[in-house]
Amino acid sequence: MTKYGEEDLDLLVEPNVRMPVQALRKRSPIFIILTTIARLVIPVMGLLGVFMLVQFAKAFPVTLFDRYPSDQAELNLSTWLTGGHCAVPLCFFVVPLTDRACGAGLAVAQVLLAWAVLVAAALYLTPQITELMPWWKWPSRETALVFAGALFAGQIAAIMVFDMTRGPVWWKAPLYAGMIGSAVYVGLYYSLAPLDPKIPFSLALTTDGTINFIMAVLLIVPYWILRPMIRPLPGYGGA
Repeated sequence: MTKYGEEDLDLLVEPNVRMPVQALRKRSPIFIILTTIARLVIPVMGLLGVFMLVQFAKAFPVTLFDRYPSDQAELNLSTWLTGGHCAVPLCFFVVPLTDRACGAGLAVAQVLLAWAVLVAAALYLTPQITELMPWWKWPSRETALVFAGALFAGQIAAIMVFDMTRGPVWWKAPLYAGMIGSAVYVGLYYSLAPLDPKIPFSLALTTDGTINFIMAVLLIVPYWILRPMIRPLPGYGGA
């Protein structure tokens, strides 16, 4: 049998000579597809879990910023501000983790697959979902489309920013990605969504924008904690 060195793994092998395992892995489309699917399972499940958390948290009003007495309760932020607003920034936290480990391509695939699963569930499994999870309430179609579009655009923007800013200073990429992604989401959502006329537009935009900004800063801590456990693949250094 002919002997091959490491430099020969990418060359065509002679007839009747077994192809090295490393070369087979590099050449096989099936191996590449299976590896990609395996790498996407946990990221997609994580993003779907965040989506569910956002929806679940909408059932809990945020009363921390209430300042008006009960006879003026309609002026308090808790009439519209919920835990869902605080959970949305997590969407810009889990995606950069995938980008850190596997690059922008897999992060985009994560977002696309997670949204595809969510849309399929909304179209075909709504009765079962509401029966299993009574707290789950779908918004109006127009609001859902604007929310989904704004959040999707924000996630893609976060991926692009993370990829452009990743480097030796580890905190820049996740911080900038969270801030820019949140800014895109908030700007698009409050510009296009049908808001309650009782809620001042400027107040809603400022409040939600501030929450997203603060969360982008705070989420640097868990990102720093997870960095040793989520190592980048070869070729994806920094951040």
